[in-house]
Amino acid sequence: MSISLFNGLSGLSSYQRMLDVISNNISNVNSHGFKAQSFNMVENKSQTVRQGSSPTEDLGGTNPIQVGYGVKAGSVSADFTQGTLESTNRTLDMAIQGDGFFVLKDSAGSKNFSRVGNFALDSTGYLVDQGTGYRVQSAQGNILIEKDAPLNPKASSEVSIRGNLNAATTFPNGNTISTNIQVLDSRGEEHKVSFVLEKTANLSWKMTASLPDADGVLSDNLVEGITFNENGSFAGVTGTGSGDNKIIATFNGLATPQEITFDLGTVGGFDGLTQLGGDSTASAVEQNGYATGSLLNLSVKPDGTLVGQYSNGQRQNLAELQVATFSNPEGLEKTENNMYIESSNSGQPVYGKALSGRAGSVLGGKLEASNVDLTKEMALMIVAQRGFQVNARVVTVSNEILQEIAGLVR
Repeated sequence: MSISLFNGLSGLSSYQRMLDVISNNISNVNSHGFKAQSFNMVENKSQTVRQGSSPTEDLGGTNPIQVGYGVKAGSVSADFTQGTLESTNRTLDMAIQGDGFFVLKDSAGSKNFSRVGNFALDSTGYLVDQGTGYRVQSAQGNILIEKDAPLNPKASSEVSIRGNLNAATTFPNGNTISTNIQVLDSRGEEHKVSFVLEKTANLSWKMTASLPDADGVLSDNLVEGITFNENGSFAGVTGTGSGDNKIIATFNGLATPQEITFDLGTVGGFDGLTQLGGDSTASAVEQNGYATGSLLNLSVKPDGTLVGQYSNGQRQNLAELQVATFSNPEGLEKTENNMYIESSNSGQPVYGKALSGRAGSVLGGKLEASNVDLTKEMALMIVAQRGFQVNARVVTVSNEILQEIAGLVR
């Protein structure tokens, strides 16, 4: 009789534990990055009342007689399937589409792992988890963004010229084509450089550059031998020395000359300058210099690269998020705030970057939702409730029988 009472109690304990897991899943149905857990019960050990016997010449064999000792908790397993990605419109909210984990370091220097990229910059510029203040890691350590540091100017070193040069233009006294562009010196100051294109032969042109006296002087202002193939595609620049494919400017207030090379297109292609019929449309369309800029915003690429967007229109790679994967993520030990730490059965973390191996991609402006299936959990809750009820009934009946037995001795 004590076995039935023990069995009922083991059932109560196990179904209570099952309900604990279910209730935790339900309570975290809206917790970002939460992974649902499943509870598995297994049969407890059994008492052998009689051993089995082998068949003999005169008697058949008998099976063992065993009475079970109820049920016990077998395992609690986490479901690491991908949760839905929810848009937040915060540029520093990040989600991983894949098996990777963000890596964060706490105040003790220990590494924590999370699927929730609810990040922000603190007052000192460190990228941190908003809930804990743990610092987000790159391969080099803490990610520090110098929010107030300017992006230094870059002097123009290349100018792109695109468009058509009318093949019908005559020479040596034909029409010329003029264009101009603002280039920047090493201080980030703009200077207007003008260009005049003039046909010199059937398939050849030259270009002369000029600069206002107030801006500086050009010690090399000529590009000769801008040639084309008979089909009108760009053939290259044949000029050498002072007629090669660059100019040299010395801007007022600066001692060092600045060399500017021209991108006139791909040799044999039609992506730059061409010599075809029709109007001349050639113009200077782009240069690669920029002025001083201040940081306006941050974004993240799918490979986990943090990109700074500056007031001068430039984008600069500032840091790269470290992503960790595990051979057995179900073996990770949960702590709090939807974070995990390495355990003896999780395997050691494999550090890398997004878009490599199983790490997955990083998506900005999104957070991963809980993967709890609420309908399933409600159904399991009913199962747990009924299991608890029938085991409570076993305890009640066992107790009543024990009371009857106790009454026999009176």
